[in-house]
Amino acid sequence: MIQMRQAQNLSELIESFINSLDVNPASTRTYREGLKNFLHWRNGKPPEALVTQGEIKLYKEWLRQNRAANTVATYLVALRRFFQYCVAEGFYPENPVENVKGIRRPRGHLRQDISREGLRALFNAVDRATLMGKRDFAIMNLMARNGLRVIEIVRANVGDIENRRGRQILRIWGKGRDERDEFVVLAEPTVQALEDWLAARGPAKPSDPLFIGVRARHLGDLGRDLHRGWGISHLHWVGDFYGV
Repeated sequence: MIQMRQAQNLSELIESFINSLDVNPASTRTYREGLKNFLHWRNGKPPEALVTQGEIKLYKEWLRQNRAANTVATYLVALRRFFQYCVAEGFYPENPVENVKGIRRPRGHLRQDISREGLRALFNAVDRATLMGKRDFAIMNLMARNGLRVIEIVRANVGDIENRRGRQILRIWGKGRDERDEFVVLAEPTVQALEDWLAARGPAKPSDPLFIGVRARHLGDLGRDLHRGWGISHLHWVGDFYGV
């Protein structure tokens, strides 16, 4: 059973979240700006009142009418990460942003989104009866449902999966970082896919890579596999767009 901690003022929670980040100053300012904007929009409600999914949807619509698409996407990402932190720390029972679809960034953005049909085709094409299929299905879930980048998946170790207050999380080591200083709360389908892969893979130490080749070598060429084998560059945040 998930144990909830005593509710705190939303402003105090935001400051705790900001202080927990280990990112560059520009990213810190972006997170703070996005979250403070939400506080300003929510002005008038009791600061200790839990934020609901309905509020997030109303806020998203307000942003769409008053901010550029890139700003809307950035602010929603900030909210999503903030409430992931609140859930992991036991201040919220669930993430109110989790099932709210994201915003497509304008054409010309560096990331290329895969279509709904293409994503379903990728999932359906995986033969989950095989060891490689179980591995690939777990990787695809991490990318599509939890927004992980290729480099974060390649760097992940078995011991990076942890249980925090009744939720499964994955500590991540991103590009340009020196340590695993962030985490994501894993979606339930992702947890199941990872459990299936690890059970089929066999015994592994916490320091072992989370994903290896079927001949027990490190999956160092994962990026090449995704580009050439799956025909995609990434699935970052695509689960937010399509609700898969």
